[in-house]
Amino acid sequence: MQSKSGDAEIVKNSKDIFEFIRYFAYFLEVILFFVIQRCPATLFFSLTGTQPIYLVPIALSISILEKKSIGLLYSLMQGIIIDVDFTYKLGFYTIMLPIFSIILNSCLKKRLQMNSFVSIFLIYIFILLTSLLEPLFLSIFTEIHFGAFEYFNFYLKRSVFTLIVAPLFYLFSRAISLFLKKEVIT
Repeated sequence: MQSKSGDAEIVKNSKDIFEFIRYFAYFLEVILFFVIQRCPATLFFSLTGTQPIYLVPIALSISILEKKSIGLLYSLMQGIIIDVDFTYKLGFYTIMLPIFSIILNSCLKKRLQMNSFVSIFLIYIFILLTSLLEPLFLSIFTEIHFGAFEYFNFYLKRSVFTLIVAPLFYLFSRAISLFLKKEVIT
């Protein structure tokens, strides 16, 4: 017969395994949707001249669903992936996604009653902030200046497309989180 400390150790080890599997599932989610985003099969978005950035709502979803350090790590990783994919150098998303993650975890999660509606609403707010701040960031730190036509034709359109798909990514990440956060029954 096992002692109570032995049972507690088994439960702790199985929780650690579920936690590792959950984080690995998030990693696979990021890789999967990055590949889908880069795939030419997204014909509708390529016909309109721009496509959504799938990794932004995924990063914000993980930040909402997980603790601060994990949200920060995944936001930084996805920011690096987005920046390297778009510009081949670190920049806006590498800086802003971790900041948004810290804001979500430190300020908003403690003050708001988080449910799916509030979480998706917060993701919408941060996606819109991204669309407002990215051209400003590029104007200040690079020699690229955008007029109103470029802003509305590219950044705003990309934000609208990202807003359309954001709830799907939040619900997908939430399903991973809920499925793999099950308590182990001994």
